[in-house]
Amino acid sequence: MSGRGRTGNHAGRGSGSGCSGRGQQQSSGKSNTNNTNKSSNSKEFEFTPFYAGKIQVATYDTVKDHIINTIQKTNKNGHDLTKVLALEKDYNDKEQFCERLGLTLPAQAGLETVTQGDTTTTQQREPTQYELIEYKEALRERNDRWRIYLDNKHKSYAFIWGKCNKAMQSRIETDSEFATKVKDNPFELLRRTKIKMYDP
Repeated sequence: MSGRGRTGNHAGRGSGSGCSGRGQQQSSGKSNTNNTNKSSNSKEFEFTPFYAGKIQVATYDTVKDHIINTIQKTNKNGHDLTKVLALEKDYNDKEQFCERLGLTLPAQAGLETVTQGDTTTTQQREPTQYELIEYKEALRERNDRWRIYLDNKHKSYAFIWGKCNKAMQSRIETDSEFATKVKDNPFELLRRTKIKMYDP
């Protein structure tokens, strides 16, 4: 009887070990599946060179839209950059940038228009406290938005470059103007990428 009991105990332990093994295998399988899905999703939004006879994973516009949406969601004031990034037209001048985004300043504080008969003139006067506050606040917002825009430009270049696979990066780096015009310029990087995807 003791022999049968020991045999039963060994069998029980063996069964338990078997269940544990199956559980580990199932867990490992799920982990591998998740990693595969992540890798697949990542490649769906990469700039890759087009080769005749091969199916392209994603078009230029698909990847660009993904980049713009991500920048807008994750960067502070990201919409300021994406508005002009979508047009692939940079604004190196603060006044052009502010005009494009409608960041206008209120009328110059301390000026008023005086009409006498058929003559209209602008003359200096003491600004009100409200005018001073309004003007300074508008000026501060313009400067802050411009500063953040320049910072986001720098970050977006690295992000866009990371969305080019190795083959695409190699094509872009062979451009004779890469070091002078493309590097650190997200707008020019997008323009050259669009060309290099289909014409090395």
